[in-house]
Amino acid sequence: MADISAKETGGALKTTPEVDRGGFLSKLNESDQDNITTLATAFERKMKKKQQRGGMIVVGGILEKPLPRKDIDIRVVVETGKTRNDYETRIAQAMDRFNILEEITSQLVSDNPDLKIAARMEPAIDEEYQSPSILKHEGTIRIERVGATPIELLNTVGGTLEEEIRKQERPFAVIARVS
Repeated sequence: MADISAKETGGALKTTPEVDRGGFLSKLNESDQDNITTLATAFERKMKKKQQRGGMIVVGGILEKPLPRKDIDIRVVVETGKTRNDYETRIAQAMDRFNILEEITSQLVSDNPDLKIAARMEPAIDEEYQSPSILKHEGTIRIERVGATPIELLNTVGGTLEEEIRKQERPFAVIARVS
């Protein structure tokens, strides 16, 4: 299902291909449904406890290509109240957000013994440019559970959840939202 949003591109309205959470979940096997639901619920609970805003957005092939997929990509948005100007460099901003993501993920895993952190990749600058303001990678944490598709939590350095939603040009599904 596609919504017409107020996002403008050169004066024209842009189609934002948002997929309903229920519709997205219904296409997954039971293990993946349970995994995503557990993760989203735990994320919302943790964010409310920390009195922070944010959300989780499923993106990528899981929404566009035949199942099964090698993983499920989820952009994690944690609204810190800080802007890019509050940091000396983009890598400092990315590390700040990544540390929050890592803290939340570690708590999620400790609260759900079926989950484990399989890999983590910290934000990194692009070696070609050697500038702390040009990132090669914003950071990811890979979560796995036996019998379920691995989940790739993608650190999102941008602004708010709503800003991240407006940027989406391919199908996406918001699975968690704390405002």
